[in-house]
Amino acid sequence: MTDDALERWKRLRNDGSGDGFTEVPSLPSVIETGYGPIRYALGPQGQPRLLIPCAPATTHPEIKPAARLSVTLTQFSVSGRPVRFIDVTCLDRTLDRVFAELAGDILNRVRDGGVPGAAVTGAIRDFRDLLENIAPEEIAESVIMGLLGELMMMERLAGFSRRAANCWTGPYEQRHDFRQDLSAIEVKTSGRSDKTTVSINGADQLAAPAGGRLVLVHYRVERTSEGPLSISSVCARLRQSGVDTEVLTAGLEQLGCSEPDGEAWNRVTFSPEGFAAYNVGAGFPRIVSSAFEQGRIPDGIKSLKYDVDLQHAETWRLSSEEFERFLSGMTS
Repeated sequence: MTDDALERWKRLRNDGSGDGFTEVPSLPSVIETGYGPIRYALGPQGQPRLLIPCAPATTHPEIKPAARLSVTLTQFSVSGRPVRFIDVTCLDRTLDRVFAELAGDILNRVRDGGVPGAAVTGAIRDFRDLLENIAPEEIAESVIMGLLGELMMMERLAGFSRRAANCWTGPYEQRHDFRQDLSAIEVKTSGRSDKTTVSINGADQLAAPAGGRLVLVHYRVERTSEGPLSISSVCARLRQSGVDTEVLTAGLEQLGCSEPDGEAWNRVTFSPEGFAAYNVGAGFPRIVSSAFEQGRIPDGIKSLKYDVDLQHAETWRLSSEEFERFLSGMTS
């Protein structure tokens, strides 16, 4: 079962599509809980993830927090109906095989009649030593910088509404980093003051919500000793702003940042160097599914990544006043 789990996650990383039954790419296991099959999925950075369908009234499992494991309650649409899941994600890719063994144990417990919550808590209790007693790898600077940009965007949204954290969809593998009704924001962060290109992943990342509007935000920061921008400092300001700290914490944990004030996530700090926002619409330099025949990427193309030079997007750049109006409308 361990090799089967690893193979399912590998397949999801390669094609990024899954079977199409859930909002996020996932593949079913052969084990049912009574609310549907347990599903293999991926975290935002490709971490192995297990979705265990459970009763609508299920409460969060009583599990001692683990630095390398995220356990949350999530709801996704499955074939058009809402389903509640216990969402278990491994936050450390060096533990992929150990997590596959944990996933196998959860599946076995459910197969043998265990209810979802008890199966998860029991398996994690038995595997805790393996999950915790391995030296962590250093968090990549690019990962820290990417999270920093999203938190800075949330801070700006918090100036308009305390519900800013509730708009944060990036941690949950949604198409865009922030979404509220028909308005969406995609955030890119560059580590050089003169950087004008941003990397785009997939043919839908720069596609606006149907009938809605998408804005691309580009932060430019520079690594600086004892700089004013860090994961810890921005999180502290967000808590002071009155955003929902439970929603903020859940999103951070989903991204593997269970200790936003810890040394690992604050080993580098930055200074702000620039900011720009762009209205992404017709004519903006991008590749989207609608540009292809039949509105989808041709068969045989497993993934699509490209760079956009924002020097060619000046026509779509928003003024400060235009961007402020967009944020106000998004949060109203």
